[in-house]
Amino acid sequence: MAQNHGCPPRDGDRAGEAPLSRAQAQRGAQWQKSRLAYQRREAQGSDRALPAGGYHVAVVGGGASGMAAALAAVEALAAAGVQPRVAVLERQNRVGRKLLATGNGRCNLSNASAGDLSHYHGGVALAGPILARWTPQAIRRFFSQLGLETVDDQEGRIYPATDQAASVVDALRLTLQERGVQVLTSFQVQALRPPASGRPFFALEGLDGRQVLAGRVVLCC
Repeated sequence: MAQNHGCPPRDGDRAGEAPLSRAQAQRGAQWQKSRLAYQRREAQGSDRALPAGGYHVAVVGGGASGMAAALAAVEALAAAGVQPRVAVLERQNRVGRKLLATGNGRCNLSNASAGDLSHYHGGVALAGPILARWTPQAIRRFFSQLGLETVDDQEGRIYPATDQAASVVDALRLTLQERGVQVLTSFQVQALRPPASGRPFFALEGLDGRQVLAGRVVLCC
């Protein structure tokens, strides 16, 4: 598998796509600036010793967004020169279970018209920069980098080439494993405690008594 997991496409990777508008390009540049700033902060702050069994990032929720977030965290940490320690906390007994039911079991990944905001009826100001960066073509490249090829139907819906949602789950799950992400299943978070004096980490407590310490927490639940 390619090693560029979780990273949004570079501008040079957009061959064959319609050019971005000036506003979209500015939003994309701001996103990249924020991402680089995060990497610099992580490089400066991650030299402090992690507690035994602790993580740089803990992602709560092992669905599609949680698995993608974990991969992005691994890549950002590695790019900052840090040996990543990332965990996914999932309350079910396996990650990606809900994905198996999407698209009637086929997992509709996107739509060829997803980047057209005239089709979007939610908060355009919030969704616009995200959709501009994660175009349908970018989503297809992302999954291709995970070893999953895609096809589209006559109405523009994009599916895995296998026509099976299980293939999407396997691609994400196996890449988590490949990148060293710790997946903690049957972990239902009942409390999230912020850093405090003498404990510069978040503490996530599970119903079964397990506890995870992490420098940063991403909620994808």
